Amino acid sequence: MFTLLLSPAMIALSLHAKHPLIIAWIAGTIINIIAICLSYTLDLPTGYTLVALHTIAAMCVSFVSVKA
Repeated sequence: MFTLLLSPAMIALSLHAKHPLIIAWIAGTIINIIAICLSYTLDLPTGYTLVALHTIAAMCVSFVSVKA
């Protein structure tokens, strides 16, 4: 569950946000809500779904924000 702490911060820092704390809170909240709804809808374990979605979101943002 350590990804719940790291991925919102990494997303905010990867986006070079002016207020990274607020962006991290918003990103974490949105990802958590989506993961919980997805877990409920597809009848998946909530903890694993949260970790997987946070990891996927952090990887996607880091790949998109990489500068050549």
